[in-house]
Amino acid sequence: MKKTRKSNSAVRKSITEALLELMAEKHIDNITVTELVGRAQVARVSFYRNYSSMDDVLRQDAQRVTEEWLEFVRSRVDENDTRAVLKALLQHVLDEREITDLLLKSDRIDILRAEFDRAFGVGCEDRRESARRAFISGGLYNLCYRWMLSNYDSDPDTMADFVYELLTGWNK
Repeated sequence: MKKTRKSNSAVRKSITEALLELMAEKHIDNITVTELVGRAQVARVSFYRNYSSMDDVLRQDAQRVTEEWLEFVRSRVDENDTRAVLKALLQHVLDEREITDLLLKSDRIDILRAEFDRAFGVGCEDRRESARRAFISGGLYNLCYRWMLSNYDSDPDTMADFVYELLTGWNK
């Protein structure tokens, strides 16, 4: 019987899914590459061809999730409607709860923070604009972080309304 090879995207998907499954069972620091590739049913070389570390798997998946949110906002949300953008962000965080909770549990929440900065364009060349974006990114990240810690005690609509009121009431 001829053995079929998975495409590289299928290999990455298998590795990511296997890592998330294993992280639900134990801390990421206790997961070996051997265990991961065994669960993913891929060759060890496939891991190293695509990733430099377990954290790299998580970073690449976080980038994928961020790109999905950005595409959703670009295609379905009026970017000038602050409340709608907030709601889309909060709904996306809630929809990706399994991943964000695993990042939190595994002390890898900094990966999410980096994605907030990337999504909001922190580090652009203009210093004032970069500072403005860092302020927005940091505030929204911290809001989501606290929301995660509270076990998502409010729905995305309520949270978006709350943040929108904070933002629009800033100058009153």
